Amino acid sequence: SWLSDLVPADHRGRYFGKRNMLAGLTTIAATIPPAWLMDRAVAVWAVPRATVFAMLFGCAVLFGVISFVLLMRQPEPPMVVNPAARTMSIKAMAGLYKKPLGDPMFRPFLMFSALFALGQFVAAPFYTVYALENLKLGYTWLQVLGGIASLTALLTMPVWGYVADRLGNKPLLVLAVVGVSLTPLPWLFCNPERATATVLILAANNLFGGIVWAGAGLLGFNMLIETSPSEGRSVYVGALSAASGLAGGIAPVLGGLALETYQALPVANWGVPLNAYQVLFVGNSILRLLSLFLLLKVPSAARATPTQVLGQLGAIRVGTLRQMRRLQHGSDERAREEAVIRLSEARVGLAVQELVLALGDPSLRVRQRAAEALGDIGDAMAVPALLTALRQPEAGIVREAAEALGRIGSTEAVPSLGEVALSGGRSARLAALHALGRIGSREAEPYLLSALEKAVDSGEEELAEAAVQAIGLCGITAARGRLLQMLETVQPPLLLSVIRALGELGDPDTAQALEQVLRRTQDAAVITAVCVALAQCGRAEAIGEMYEAMANVASRAGRRQIANAIGSLVGSDEVYRWLTADSMGREATIARAIQNLGRGAKAGGRIAQHRRKVLAHRAAQCFINGDLQGAAQLLTRISPHPGGPAGTVLDLARVRLRAREPSEEEFLVVLAAATVADGANVEGKA
Repeated sequence: SWLSDLVPADHRGRYFGKRNMLAGLTTIAATIPPAWLMDRAVAVWAVPRATVFAMLFGCAVLFGVISFVLLMRQPEPPMVVNPAARTMSIKAMAGLYKKPLGDPMFRPFLMFSALFALGQFVAAPFYTVYALENLKLGYTWLQVLGGIASLTALLTMPVWGYVADRLGNKPLLVLAVVGVSLTPLPWLFCNPERATATVLILAANNLFGGIVWAGAGLLGFNMLIETSPSEGRSVYVGALSAASGLAGGIAPVLGGLALETYQALPVANWGVPLNAYQVLFVGNSILRLLSLFLLLKVPSAARATPTQVLGQLGAIRVGTLRQMRRLQHGSDERAREEAVIRLSEARVGLAVQELVLALGDPSLRVRQRAAEALGDIGDAMAVPALLTALRQPEAGIVREAAEALGRIGSTEAVPSLGEVALSGGRSARLAALHALGRIGSREAEPYLLSALEKAVDSGEEELAEAAVQAIGLCGITAARGRLLQMLETVQPPLLLSVIRALGELGDPDTAQALEQVLRRTQDAAVITAVCVALAQCGRAEAIGEMYEAMANVASRAGRRQIANAIGSLVGSDEVYRWLTADSMGREATIARAIQNLGRGAKAGGRIAQHRRKVLAHRAAQCFINGDLQGAAQLLTRISPHPGGPAGTVLDLARVRLRAREPSEEEFLVVLAAATVADGANVEGKA
């Protein structure tokens, strides 16, 4: 509680990381010499062990007194005290002490801490006993191994603090708890007969343990500060200390009882390969893991999940950390710009804070690159800073900030982007309109409708096109009437955007107007866009015209889009799968689909079923031989009168394919219709 008043909230991770690092250095320096003295005095100088312990305890008392004197010299900031607390009654005071237990923010963390303390101390005293008695390790080796853990902890503590300030405490604490839950398990593989291997296993375990225990300690303290209110925090800290202390005091007793109980059992006859200590260590690991279920229920301000944090940490490379340091401390403009570019390529969320600070860099190029990098990373933490840049034209990065906000996709940015779309410079307006389209929020309706009218009135076609695209992506149905008017008056490329927007809106009432455009145009791009829009509007009645139009489109890209649109209206999603399959597997996939026709349909009796199988087999052979026309004609005969959209396609194909070789896309449409018709036969029989 006292330290939380001394250290600002946004610096606690780094401060306590450094403080604990210094404490770790002191621990290393203070433990190895006494351990060496203990081994040397007992083994060589024949000093009684009790005498050596008494000497060491005396030194500990001396250093405790020195610590107390230094603590008394620590300045204390003014404490915020509720005036009502000065005249608090005994009943009110009792209520104050009950408050932590009733706080829904704090109670889950209190329960987690108690269970975690139980898991931390239930076997804690017995690791040393096991190492001394069973593994035959000396005090010096024990302190060397402890020094490894302490050294690792002090080196990684600042990293935990740095990462916690950016990614949040809870997800990192979850990862740390998982880590400390694994540390008891390597003890199972230690053997006094393999002394070297045992030391190496324990050294590696302490190396890992130093990392995760450093995180657990630091992040646990940060979570205490996060889940407790500033007013009355000392009561919360006291409650946590009491719960943890009680659990930690009971835990070794329970561990000892479990150990003695297990040793008294005839486990040798049960075939259990573990001794009593090892069983206790396994239980210790399980108990720590169980505390995770309570930790996951603790409320937290962190937005990222443990899985997301683990992914971000896994993406960090040494080069990324070096670039972050260059951006923090570099004084050369080109070096800072290069660092921003590299961080953008790495897309590491850990760098967001440095990039946000770079939005205020004196160099325009660095500011521009920083805004672009924040958009590439896509972390919502950058939204407030980008909104500030968006509202400051003098910063010169309005366009880049708008683009970044669009890529992040936060609806919080809609009003500010809407204002820029109406009143900014041309490039800024264009970027803001594209950003609103990417966000896709209907909150943008008034801004987009106004921006469209403004662009049309001023003859700014590119801006009008961007506004129309955004209207479609945001689903602004109020613009339908205006778009239908434009459908009759504008020309490509704006016409294409209008058609696509009507398709995005998906209103069946606009289908007739789109069909009229399809009938009068010869432009392949317009034909393609209209066919796709008709499919989005669910206009199955237009399948005939769409099928005819596909034959008039020369480009493969256009035919593929129309084929996929017809496939969706027919009721098959297979066309898309066939079109996107790799060239090596596509032929086999299509041949298999043809051969499967007729196998499930029993309508018409055995003779009709046999006929369909024969036709399907012959169609597959034609397809394999490259005869698409013959294969398609046979497909139209498998289900002669299916009806519905599939029947429309098959009826048209019977007539059209007598005179021409179908394109690959047209053939796939016929196959999709035959597949749907074959499925209808199965359902009809059922």
